[in-house]
Amino acid sequence: MVIEELDEKKKETLKVLGLKLTIEDFGSVFSTLLPSTMEKLESPEGCSFLDGLEVRVTFGSVWK
Repeated sequence: MVIEELDEKKKETLKVLGLKLTIEDFGSVFSTLLPSTMEKLESPEGCSFLDGLEVRVTFGSVWK
């Protein structure tokens, strides 16, 4: 039961940190490197943020 509680706390902490990085820091750093693009971090389709994140960038109107 203790391990399950710790696992839930870990997930919540990672989620909060991931959202903070996504919203505040990532866009700022990336737009400095490539000023005419849009970017985002997102979980791969059908996965959660615990499985990893993908960097998505748009050049014009095409997300890559």
